[in-house]
This record gives sequence, structure tokens and C-alpha cells, in this order.
Amino acid sequence: MSKIIRLEDILASKEYKEKELEYYRQKLEEIEQKMYWLNRDLEVTNIIIDMIEKEEVSVLGKNH
Repeated sequence: MSKIIRLEDILASKEYKEKELEYYRQKLEEIEQKMYWLNRDLEVTNIIIDMIEKEEVSVLGKNH
């Protein structure tokens, strides 16, 4: 078993790790954007529910 460490192998490993890290940074940014918009949508939904529960808006049925 060889215990020789090749600089070429270390550099290749470093490059692979840097690319992998960049990939996950991009995925994290995408997830954070999705979370932002989902939170905004949830806030609006909660406001609508709150307004309905407080009877601040009329609930329209099929007859209206």
C-alpha cells in the first residue's frame, strides 16, 4: 500500500469540493427564495382567514 500523497490528487480533490460547495450554495439560494415567497403567501392566507373569522369580509356563496 502506497503512502505517497500526490499533489495532483489533492488539487483535484480541492477543485471537486469547491464545485460541490458552489452547487449547494446555489441550491440553498433557490430554497431560500422559495421559502421567502411561501412565507409571503402564508402571511396573506393568514390575513384572509383572520378577516373572515372576524367577519370583516362577506363570505359569498353560489347564490350571490
